[in-house]
Amino acid sequence: MALCVAGTWMTAHIYRSHVFSSKTATLLSNEWPEPRVSMEINPEQARFVVPGMAARVTVGSDPAMLPGVVVSSDSSARPSVVIIRLLPGDSPKDCRPLPAGAACSVTIDTTVPLRAEPQGSR
Repeated sequence: MALCVAGTWMTAHIYRSHVFSSKTATLLSNEWPEPRVSMEINPEQARFVVPGMAARVTVGSDPAMLPGVVVSSDSSARPSVVIIRLLPGDSPKDCRPLPAGAACSVTIDTTVPLRAEPQGSR
């Protein structure tokens, strides 16, 4: 029983310390081939975020998760800025036009190694 409790605590601790979410993301201009999102996180978290990592984005109050990939991460700035490129989704709803400047929420799970991600996420 003690091992179960210890394992559950360790899993929760790792998740809290290596899965980063931001409510301060903004959808940038939608003129590029793919929409891009700018996210602000603290520099301590930004050092774990590298280009190629998968991201999940929600736009506005819409609960639909849009897939994305980290394009760049600057851990030297305060606050650090991470740019995410939205990927085309599988459903027609994912291809809808998105308003530039819309507030977004972004989640990046840094516990998943880049080599372990599905091939379609890049």
